[in-house]
Amino acid sequence: MSIGELLWHLPQALSLTLFPRAAGLSEEDSALFSARILRISTAVSALGVIVLILLGQLLLQIYGRPFKKGYPALVLLLPGILSFGIAKIAIGFLHGRGKPLYGTYLTLFSLIFTVIFDILFIPLWGIKGAAIASSFVYTLGGMLAAFWFKKESGIGYRGFLILNRQDLSLLKNSSRDFIKRIL
Repeated sequence: MSIGELLWHLPQALSLTLFPRAAGLSEEDSALFSARILRISTAVSALGVIVLILLGQLLLQIYGRPFKKGYPALVLLLPGILSFGIAKIAIGFLHGRGKPLYGTYLTLFSLIFTVIFDILFIPLWGIKGAAIASSFVYTLGGMLAAFWFKKESGIGYRGFLILNRQDLSLLKNSSRDFIKRIL
Protein backbone atom coordinates (compact mmCIF):
# COMPACT_ATOMS: atom_id res chain seq x y z
CA MET A 1 0.00 0.00 0.00
CA SER A 2 1.40 3.34 -1.00
CA ILE A 3 0.56 4.99 2.33
CA GLY A 4 2.66 2.46 4.24
CA GLU A 5 5.48 2.68 1.73
CA LEU A 6 5.81 6.40 2.52
CA LEU A 7 7.75 5.20 5.55
CA TRP A 8 10.48 4.01 3.17
CA HIS A 9 11.30 7.52 1.97
CA LEU A 10 13.50 8.31 4.97
CA PRO A 11 15.53 5.06 4.91
CA GLN A 12 15.84 5.26 1.11
CA ALA A 13 17.09 8.84 1.20
CA LEU A 14 19.50 8.03 4.01
CA SER A 15 20.75 4.98 2.14
CA LEU A 16 21.54 7.06 -0.95
CA THR A 17 23.51 9.58 1.10
CA LEU A 18 25.12 6.88 3.23
CA PHE A 19 26.69 5.08 0.27
CA PRO A 20 29.31 7.75 -0.57
CA ARG A 21 29.84 8.61 3.10
CA ALA A 22 30.48 4.96 4.01
CA ALA A 23 32.92 4.71 1.13
CA GLY A 24 34.84 7.80 2.21
CA LEU A 25 35.29 7.04 5.91
CA SER A 26 37.52 4.54 7.65
CA GLU A 27 35.92 1.15 8.27
CA GLU A 28 35.32 1.91 11.95
CA ASP A 29 33.96 5.42 11.41
CA SER A 30 31.78 4.19 8.56
CA ALA A 31 30.31 1.46 10.75
CA LEU A 32 29.68 3.80 13.68
CA PHE A 33 28.11 6.47 11.49
CA SER A 34 25.92 3.91 9.71
CA ALA A 35 24.84 2.38 13.01
CA ARG A 36 23.67 5.81 14.21
CA ILE A 37 21.76 6.33 10.96
CA LEU A 38 20.15 2.91 11.39
CA ARG A 39 19.12 3.59 15.00
CA ILE A 40 17.61 6.98 14.30
CA SER A 41 15.90 5.98 11.06
CA THR A 42 14.40 2.88 12.67
CA ALA A 43 13.09 4.91 15.63
CA VAL A 44 11.55 7.58 13.38
CA SER A 45 10.03 4.90 11.15
CA ALA A 46 8.61 3.11 14.21
CA LEU A 47 6.88 6.35 15.18
CA GLY A 48 5.50 6.51 11.65
CA VAL A 49 4.16 2.97 12.02
CA ILE A 50 2.38 3.97 15.22
CA VAL A 51 0.87 7.02 13.52
CA LEU A 52 -0.34 4.89 10.60
CA ILE A 53 -1.90 2.36 12.96
CA LEU A 54 -3.71 5.16 14.79
CA LEU A 55 -4.69 7.26 11.76
CA GLY A 56 -4.60 4.76 8.90
CA GLN A 57 -8.35 4.37 8.55
CA LEU A 58 -8.78 8.13 8.37
CA LEU A 59 -5.97 8.50 5.83
CA LEU A 60 -7.35 5.72 3.64
CA GLN A 61 -10.69 7.55 3.44
CA ILE A 62 -8.89 10.28 1.50
CA TYR A 63 -8.75 7.81 -1.41
CA GLY A 64 -12.47 7.11 -1.06
CA ARG A 65 -14.77 4.94 1.00
CA PRO A 66 -13.86 1.62 -0.69
CA PHE A 67 -10.22 2.03 0.34
CA LYS A 68 -11.17 2.06 4.02
CA LYS A 69 -11.47 -1.73 3.71
CA GLY A 70 -7.73 -1.86 3.06
CA TYR A 71 -6.88 -0.85 6.64
CA PRO A 72 -6.31 -4.44 7.92
CA ALA A 73 -3.94 -5.10 5.01
CA LEU A 74 -2.08 -1.88 5.80
CA VAL A 75 -1.64 -2.91 9.44
CA LEU A 76 -0.40 -6.36 8.37
CA LEU A 77 2.11 -4.76 6.02
CA LEU A 78 3.60 -2.27 8.51
CA PRO A 79 5.96 -4.63 10.42
CA GLY A 80 7.56 -5.63 7.12
CA ILE A 81 7.85 -2.02 5.97
CA LEU A 82 9.61 -1.12 9.21
CA SER A 83 11.97 -4.10 8.88
CA PHE A 84 12.81 -3.46 5.25
CA GLY A 85 13.72 0.14 6.09
CA ILE A 86 16.57 -1.39 8.08
CA ALA A 87 17.57 -3.39 5.01
CA LYS A 88 17.68 -0.29 2.82
CA ILE A 89 20.18 1.45 5.09
CA ALA A 90 22.23 -1.68 5.80
CA ILE A 91 22.57 -2.33 2.08
CA GLY A 92 23.63 1.32 1.53
CA PHE A 93 26.40 0.80 4.08
CA LEU A 94 27.46 -2.49 2.47
CA HIS A 95 27.54 -0.93 -1.00
CA GLY A 96 29.65 1.91 0.35
CA ARG A 97 32.08 -0.60 1.84
CA GLY A 98 32.56 -2.22 -1.57
CA LYS A 99 30.20 -5.15 -1.05
CA PRO A 100 27.43 -4.65 -3.65
CA LEU A 101 26.67 -8.37 -3.95
CA TYR A 102 24.70 -8.24 -0.71
CA GLY A 103 22.15 -6.04 -2.47
CA THR A 104 21.92 -8.55 -5.30
CA TYR A 105 21.48 -11.43 -2.85
CA LEU A 106 18.73 -9.54 -1.05
CA THR A 107 16.92 -8.79 -4.30
CA LEU A 108 17.04 -12.44 -5.40
CA PHE A 109 15.96 -13.64 -1.95
CA SER A 110 13.03 -11.20 -1.96
CA LEU A 111 11.95 -12.12 -5.47
CA ILE A 112 11.96 -15.87 -4.85
CA PHE A 113 10.18 -15.74 -1.52
CA THR A 114 7.65 -13.11 -2.61
CA VAL A 115 6.52 -15.39 -5.44
CA ILE A 116 6.36 -18.42 -3.14
CA PHE A 117 4.43 -16.67 -0.36
CA ASP A 118 2.11 -14.88 -2.79
CA ILE A 119 1.19 -18.23 -4.36
CA LEU A 120 0.55 -19.69 -0.90
CA PHE A 121 -1.24 -16.80 0.83
CA ILE A 122 -3.17 -14.80 -1.77
CA PRO A 123 -5.57 -17.63 -2.73
CA LEU A 124 -6.31 -18.19 0.96
CA TRP A 125 -6.73 -14.63 2.21
CA GLY A 126 -6.80 -12.26 -0.79
CA ILE A 127 -5.43 -8.79 -0.09
CA LYS A 128 -4.66 -9.74 3.51
CA GLY A 129 -2.68 -12.71 2.20
CA ALA A 130 -0.71 -10.43 -0.10
CA ALA A 131 0.03 -8.12 2.82
CA ILE A 132 1.10 -11.04 5.02
CA ALA A 133 3.32 -12.45 2.26
CA SER A 134 4.97 -9.10 1.60
CA SER A 135 5.39 -8.29 5.28
CA PHE A 136 6.92 -11.69 5.92
CA VAL A 137 9.41 -11.32 3.04
CA TYR A 138 10.25 -7.72 4.02
CA THR A 139 10.83 -8.81 7.62
CA LEU A 140 13.05 -11.70 6.59
CA GLY A 141 14.94 -9.37 4.25
CA GLY A 142 15.42 -6.86 7.05
CA MET A 143 16.69 -9.58 9.35
CA LEU A 144 19.07 -10.86 6.70
CA ALA A 145 20.43 -7.37 5.99
CA ALA A 146 20.80 -6.72 9.75
CA PHE A 147 22.79 -9.95 10.04
CA TRP A 148 25.05 -8.86 7.18
CA PHE A 149 25.46 -5.40 8.71
CA LYS A 150 26.45 -6.97 12.05
CA LYS A 151 28.89 -9.31 10.33
CA GLU A 152 30.56 -6.62 8.23
CA SER A 153 30.52 -3.76 10.75
CA GLY A 154 31.39 -5.70 13.89
CA ILE A 155 28.62 -3.86 15.75
CA GLY A 156 26.08 -5.91 17.70
CA TYR A 157 22.34 -5.70 17.06
CA ARG A 158 21.75 -3.49 20.10
CA GLY A 159 24.42 -1.11 18.81
CA PHE A 160 22.54 -0.38 15.59
CA LEU A 161 18.90 -0.96 16.52
CA ILE A 162 18.43 0.65 19.95
CA LEU A 163 18.66 4.42 20.47
CA ASN A 164 21.21 5.63 22.99
CA ARG A 165 21.46 8.88 24.98
CA GLN A 166 23.51 10.64 22.32
CA ASP A 167 20.89 9.79 19.69
CA LEU A 168 18.08 11.11 21.89
CA SER A 169 20.02 14.32 22.50
CA LEU A 170 20.67 14.71 18.77
CA LEU A 171 16.97 14.14 17.99
CA LYS A 172 15.89 16.59 20.69
CA ASN A 173 18.25 19.33 19.48
CA SER A 174 17.44 18.74 15.81
CA SER A 175 13.70 18.86 16.52
CA ARG A 176 14.08 22.08 18.50
CA ASP A 177 16.13 23.68 15.71
CA PHE A 178 13.62 22.58 13.08
CA ILE A 179 10.69 24.05 15.05
CA LYS A 180 12.55 27.35 15.50
CA ARG A 181 13.16 27.56 11.74
CA ILE A 182 9.56 26.99 10.76
CA LEU A 183 8.05 29.33 13.35
